Amino acid sequence: MKSSPARMRLQPIKAWLGVERTFRSCNSTRLHIRPVYVYTAEHVRGHVFLFMLAWYVEWHMRRALAKAIKKITPDGLPVHSMTTLLADLATFTLNEVVLPAHQDHSFTMTAQPTRIQARAFELLKIKPERYAAM
Repeated sequence: MKSSPARMRLQPIKAWLGVERTFRSCNSTRLHIRPVYVYTAEHVRGHVFLFMLAWYVEWHMRRALAKAIKKITPDGLPVHSMTTLLADLATFTLNEVVLPAHQDHSFTMTAQPTRIQARAFELLKIKPERYAAM
C-alpha cells in the first residue's frame, strides 16, 4: 500500500514527537536527571551523550522486560512499572566488608537479590556478582 502525501509529511513530525517524549521521560523523576548548565561545546556534547546513554539503557530494559497485562507474573511476582522496577533495583547493594580482626584487608560482596531483582537480572542477562571488584 502506497503512502499518501499527507502521511509522508506526518512521519518527521511523529519522529520528533518521539524524541520529545524520550526527553521528557528521561528528565522526569524516574531517572533523576537534573538540569545541567553547560557553556562549552565539549560539555554540551558530553551532556547529550550521557542523556542518550541513559535513554538507551532504559530502552533496552523496556524491551527485555516486556509489559504484562496481569498484575501478577506467571512466576507469582508482582508486575512493575519502569519507575517501581528502578526503585526496587536501586536497593540492590555492593558492600565492601572489613573484618574487625583484619582492618587493613577488605573484600567486596554483593547483597542477596530479592526474587524480583533476581528475575529482572535474569531477563536483562546481568550477573551482578561479576561486577564485584576483585
